[in-house]
Amino acid sequence: MAKKQKTKKIKLTNSQKKIIAKRQLKMRNRLILRQFGRLRTVFKQLRGEIDPDEQLFISELAWETFSTQLHEQLKKGMLETVAETSNFLVTHRGIDKNLIPAVKNKTLKKLGKEVIAEKVTNIKETTKKTINKIIVNGQAGGKNIRDIAKEITQKVKGMEKTRAMIIARTETATTSTTTYLEGLIKAGLPKTWRHVGGGKTDRPTHLALDNVTIEDASEPFSNGMMCPHDLNADVSELIRCHCELV
Repeated sequence: MAKKQKTKKIKLTNSQKKIIAKRQLKMRNRLILRQFGRLRTVFKQLRGEIDPDEQLFISELAWETFSTQLHEQLKKGMLETVAETSNFLVTHRGIDKNLIPAVKNKTLKKLGKEVIAEKVTNIKETTKKTINKIIVNGQAGGKNIRDIAKEITQKVKGMEKTRAMIIARTETATTSTTTYLEGLIKAGLPKTWRHVGGGKTDRPTHLALDNVTIEDASEPFSNGMMCPHDLNADVSELIRCHCELV
């Protein structure tokens, strides 16, 4: 079992924390764009399955294919993010590379098959509900099948940009920060919450935690979260949050 204390504790200045946070954000944005591209393709393929001559519009087989592809891309993005964040911990926080296998294993256990499967189910069901609402409203308004299919096509096309990006941002941030937190815990380093403004989406509890440091990284912050983008936090704490853990 890896020892917890293997990394020399060097107290970071506010300037150093700011630099690390910016570099983290840059790394994460790069990962988000890659994942966005993959997820956008999945939604695009779903759009291609819309049949303008069928009452069901999208077959059950198409939905299953959508689920399978989502699972594959979420897993791919997770593994890529864990790997790059682990490397970041070594290069920017000086964490002993011998601790990295344990960091990766702990993170992957937290973000295992059941977690990914639940995320896929939620995405699929939310997408289905959106499409079903269009169908119900269209039928109630006397629209014909082709007009309803056209509206569904436009909605899914919009999802290729908006929904795919929201999912990519949320999932990449959660995976990256979970990995980072595990690295700090394994190395026995303190953790600092860095608030990165989101404008209208600023949360008072996140603002209050800006630059708050906890010496024992295994302890939660005052808002009950272990870190920004906490895997176990309510979704209201995650969407469009740009905070960083340093």
